Amino acid sequence: MKLPLDKLYWQSFEVEKLQDGSQIARFEATIENQDSGSAIVKLIKSYKIIPNSYLMDFSFTIENLTSAEQIMQFNLAGPIGIGKEDPRSDDRKIVAGFITDKSQVISSRMGIDTTFLSRNLGLKDATKKIYRGTKQRG
Repeated sequence: MKLPLDKLYWQSFEVEKLQDGSQIARFEATIENQDSGSAIVKLIKSYKIIPNSYLMDFSFTIENLTSAEQIMQFNLAGPIGIGKEDPRSDDRKIVAGFITDKSQVISSRMGIDTTFLSRNLGLKDATKKIYRGTKQRG
């Protein structure tokens, strides 16, 4: 049986505020046996927002509510970002504009590649990299 997650009823809970300033939003959905109406599986999604960061932590928990062993398969396909329109070339770009000390607007257009937006660099550091690049040109 396939259950699309976007078709389930997700219960929302109060936002949990942690001492470090981060916040967690939690959602739960319960799957019931069609014949008996008894709950068999609980799905829990949690999103943690971290202050001063462009990153977000996500967790997905499948909780067995029965005494019997169950076999589950879970496929996660997202977020996948901006898709390519043509498989022969990648024309996705980042465009940035900055105002200089002399009130001039400098813009820059850079292609997205795996070395530019890597997991180690992050969006915040990538933006700084663009800014430094445009300052050198201006």
